Amino acid sequence: MTEPLISIVIPVYNAEKYLRACLDSVLAQTYKNWEAICVNDGSSDNSAQILEEYAAKDARFHIINQQNSGVSTARNTGLQQTTGKYLMYLDSDDIWHPQTLEILQNVMEKSNADMGCFKYQEVYPDTKIIYNNYMVDSDFKLCKTPLLSFIHRKIKTGILIWNKIYRTDKIKNISFCNLKQGEDDVYSLSVLLKISSIAMLDNVLYYYMQNPQSIMHQADEAKIRGNRLKIEEKITAIIQDYCLRSSDALLKKECQKYLSEKILFREHLLYALRKNKSKISQELDYLSELKTQNVFQPNLMRLRFKIIWWLANHRLLSLAELVAKL
Repeated sequence: MTEPLISIVIPVYNAEKYLRACLDSVLAQTYKNWEAICVNDGSSDNSAQILEEYAAKDARFHIINQQNSGVSTARNTGLQQTTGKYLMYLDSDDIWHPQTLEILQNVMEKSNADMGCFKYQEVYPDTKIIYNNYMVDSDFKLCKTPLLSFIHRKIKTGILIWNKIYRTDKIKNISFCNLKQGEDDVYSLSVLLKISSIAMLDNVLYYYMQNPQSIMHQADEAKIRGNRLKIEEKITAIIQDYCLRSSDALLKKECQKYLSEKILFREHLLYALRKNKSKISQELDYLSELKTQNVFQPNLMRLRFKIIWWLANHRLLSLAELVAKL
């Protein structure tokens, strides 16, 4: 039986310092039936030349050059060119365990899951990576309630996209929104609403290289805050649309609770109480308006958050701040 093709999407922007190590980790895979779609997002360093060098040596590397448009657009460009049964994302400054593809294709074929997730390890400069030697037939747990498990934090690997493998036919029509940061959050939630099963592994198969020059390390608090509000807006729209279409009353309730508690309440009232007290009244007004629209439902929140909401609404702000710190 022919082994399934795995498509790898690698967005690249000014990554010459790390790119060779990334591509070498793909070449070192014990599983050989893969294609790597490398999207050069208008790099001004030697990234394009490095990509061409690897493509000349191995035809499994496919290079796409585009004007600088951001990582989300680069991933979308790569996604449209994939032809594999399975799909993975790899950042150009990170690396894989040599057995990553072999273990994951075995798990996906054996479980027939829509998505697989696995552990990763943060790697700091000058740290030597020691690879564990895993059994190809690795143990996994099959989760058949992906969205509920995510909401209840039973999926430990969270909303990251690069520690996942996807069945391409399940997620091909899902694209990344164009955000500076947090595009993973929106994409992952959209995926969870589409799939019906996840195979979960304890194996460390991805090495997340800590790069002090990355966007995440450079962004200031104001930009991070502005971007998080954009993420919240998109997630709210996705969940609201899902709740309108879904006939599953329990899942709808859990989604509304997640939206009210984990997204809206945290991003507005809790944020104001902890970091910007001058905005408390404004945030209360905003949440109250969403409450009248049945978007924000404080009655679904846990007891501590209900208490904070009541105290803030009765302008007992010192007590609200105290409870928020607990």
